[in-house]
Amino acid sequence: RSFYSPYYLAIIELSNKVRLLGQIVDAENKDIIIGSKVKKVFRKIVDAQKEGIISYGYKFKVTK
Repeated sequence: RSFYSPYYLAIIELSNKVRLLGQIVDAENKDIIIGSKVKKVFRKIVDAQKEGIISYGYKFKVTK
């Protein structure tokens, strides 16, 4: 299994004030700033399992 580099992680604060660790996708380093607004996106996480199971989940994208 391989990971794309760089791999951005951030603590995301949701509208109900819950905080969670999430991956920031489709962004350059210069676009990721503390306090930036993000939106949740549904993405493929893993498809390399020998059973053929594809796993999906949420990641986050910086909004402008």
